[in-house]
This record gives sequence, structure tokens and C-alpha cells, in this order.
Amino acid sequence: MRKIIAIAIVVMSIVEIGFSQNSGITVELHYPLTGANENNNYSDVTGIFGAGFQFQFSDAEFVNYGLEYKFDLNQTYQRYEGSTSENINFMMNHLNGFAKINLDLMQKTKVYTNAGFTFYKYKGGQSQQGFTGFNAGAGLSYEFVEKFYAQASYNYIKAGLKQKQTGFIDSETFSTFRIGIGFKI
Repeated sequence: MRKIIAIAIVVMSIVEIGFSQNSGITVELHYPLTGANENNNYSDVTGIFGAGFQFQFSDAEFVNYGLEYKFDLNQTYQRYEGSTSENINFMMNHLNGFAKINLDLMQKTKVYTNAGFTFYKYKGGQSQQGFTGFNAGAGLSYEFVEKFYAQASYNYIKAGLKQKQTGFIDSETFSTFRIGIGFKI
């Protein structure tokens, strides 16, 4: 019984510290609406799930900046002649820098922009291709309750693959629109 009480006190203390201080860390869940260029290896892409983590370095009045990691789990399929198609999953990983602008007119609304590095690898199909590249985008978030916010964002993604044996260079582009919710720790 004493162990349970001690654990409850520790957990409540940690929660209280998390709510009483602005750590600059946010966690988000989102749905990626991923559109692929028709010249990509797989042009029919469906978003499944996504999440992200941000760490804000500054707490200024007008502009704040930091780093973020986001991932988008997507699905496409490989069509085989004379048979059914095979599902192929791939997770796009994004490591970005970001800047958030605080608007005086709308105190709960933040406009932000981000840019950074993207990498992903197709899992399934005839090949295990790994792509690297860049992404850039912008978004809008609205804090609807203290510590909770809703957001919408858009990212342009361009990635490439260079095969060492043949020197073949492959390039893909995506447009990803995300809608989701987040929590400030």
C-alpha cells in the first residue's frame, strides 16, 4: 500500500511540474493526405497515420524557433500483370527546423513554416528503395484549450535515389497536407 501511495505522489508531482512549466515540447497526432506525382514509382498513395515531436528553443513575443521530427505512415501498391496487387507501406521521416509567428490579432493562432531533411524506404514490392531529400512547408495552429491545439499544414517533398552500381538517379515528389491535434508538455 505504501508503494502505491509513493508512486501516486511521484506521478502527480511529475504531472504538476509538466503543467506548471512551459517545457517547449509538443506532441502531435495527424492524418497525412499524401499526393504523389504521377511520375513517381508509385503514384497512388494513401495516408494512414502520422505523429510528431517539437522542441521550441525560444519563447519570444513575436517569433519562436526550434526543431521537429515528424513521420507519416503511407501505403501504396505494386500492380502485377495478370494477378492482384501487393500493398507496400512506407514511412516518411522528416527532421526540420521551424519558425512560429505569434499573431497579435489572434493570440491563440500561430502561423509557422518549416524546412528540412526527409528520408523514406519502401517496404515490399520488388525492391527495397531508400530515398533521401528535402521538404518545405507552412501551417496554421489554433490553441482551442490551454495546452491543446488543432493544426493544418502543407509540405512539399522532393527526394531522390542514386544507385551506385548503375549510376541511375530516380527522383520523386509529394505534396502532403496534414490535419491533426497536439499537446504542449
